[in-house]
Amino acid sequence: MASHYRASRRQRLQPLAASLLAVALSRVVASAQADDLPKLASKTPLKVGFAQTESNNPWRLAETRSFKEIAAKCGWQLMMTDANGSNSKQVSDIQSMIAQRVL
Repeated sequence: MASHYRASRRQRLQPLAASLLAVALSRVVASAQADDLPKLASKTPLKVGFAQTESNNPWRLAETRSFKEIAAKCGWQLMMTDANGSNSKQVSDIQSMIAQRVL
């Protein structure tokens, strides 16, 4: 009899939550113009994180390019990760960003 891994509800929902957050942020950032964004007083560049599940298709590549363009216009330090299709890696990437106080 084959054994099946049974993930907890939290384990099943974490990748979904991360993906939804990434999509929501991408839409906000992509629709905003650098001049329209609020200016934040800071001595160091703002660190902004972008954890994606993979970057192997045209939509993902365009999304990544858009993030990089907005970050450059705003003077943000962009931290990007690519989980290569692994949900657990993407969750780990996000947890690492949180520990590093990346927005």
